Amino acid sequence: PRSTLFPYTTLFRSIRMPSFVRWTGKVPAGKRSKEVIHMTDVLPSFAKLAGATLPANVDGADMSAVWQGKSKAPERTVFWEWPDNPRQVAAMRGDYKLLDINGARYLYNVDADPGERRNLAPEMPEIAKSLAADIAAWLKTAVTP
Repeated sequence: PRSTLFPYTTLFRSIRMPSFVRWTGKVPAGKRSKEVIHMTDVLPSFAKLAGATLPANVDGADMSAVWQGKSKAPERTVFWEWPDNPRQVAAMRGDYKLLDINGARYLYNVDADPGERRNLAPEMPEIAKSLAADIAAWLKTAVTP
């Protein structure tokens, strides 16, 4: 799959966005990180820094310690979904991301292949199956309006 076919896509080059955090005296200046922080992590992180309490059912994790250089991001699976035609769902754990487009599955090592050119699903079926199971479980938690 190529992102030029789909203006909205779950391909890594479309969901991987650089971000900047600046907080003088709290966040180390000039530091680069390859930690994966999902958009859903922003609210819990800001809430923690502000001393606010969030309901337990809020998605995301507090990443303020990661921003401050005190810890690494937790090992977990993160998800993306684009429900329009074609339906795209992606799950990423570590360097591996499974992309499902209308049932066709593609597995990529996004560190070694950030352009997502080489589908590893045939070579690594267990990783693909594990991430597919993660997607199925995650989709069961979806709240529909």
